[in-house]
Amino acid sequence: RIYNKSNYFGGSIMSDGYTLFTYRYLDIPSTYVDQGYEAEIGFIRHPKEILTESQVPKYASSTSSFVFGKINTIINLRLGYGQAREITDKTDYGSVRFTYVYFGGLSLALLKPVYIEVDQTPNERTISLVTTRFDSDEHSTGNIYGGASFFRGFGELSVRPGIYFKGGVNVDFASSIQTAHMIELGVRGDYFFTDIPIFEDIAENQALFFGFYLSYYYGLKWN
Repeated sequence: RIYNKSNYFGGSIMSDGYTLFTYRYLDIPSTYVDQGYEAEIGFIRHPKEILTESQVPKYASSTSSFVFGKINTIINLRLGYGQAREITDKTDYGSVRFTYVYFGGLSLALLKPVYIEVDQTPNERTISLVTTRFDSDEHSTGNIYGGASFFRGFGELSVRPGIYFKGGVNVDFASSIQTAHMIELGVRGDYFFTDIPIFEDIAENQALFFGFYLSYYYGLKWN
């Protein structure tokens, strides 16, 4: 190898969410192995999260959809260690490099409370909104106007720890040996030590989130 270190930046779409930002730092100690660390920030979605809108005619102008019964948004932070092992290397500047990768480590679920806007007036012509958290005893699609601002609730974050693992196949199709343009396809699992309360109904919640991911990375290599 000409270079023995690399930085990669990217993002992912997942079958149960998405990753906004991924950073990987890898050492290249041998011809066939890259190893190092990664950090990610993204969102995990429950498979039953379905956006809906108010069912009452006087709310027809509402453009703020919501997930009925959802009480927390899950912001996911991952810090892990792993390796990329070469399957085939580039034979010339127009070829591609295939590796299989695996990473694992700490997964933190940051629970951000979800707020909704509720109409508390029985009048069919006027709307008086109150911002509050979902309560199944008081709220329905008949009095929920829509979701409140996404930024509401950041001052009330709580943390649930867990672990994660992911593995997949990485294809580097960059034309230069100093840069990298990579697509990675694989499977990923996050397991938290307690059920993650996404919905008010505890029967809907779970501790394990498992699915596929597709990532793109851009990177640079140096000595």
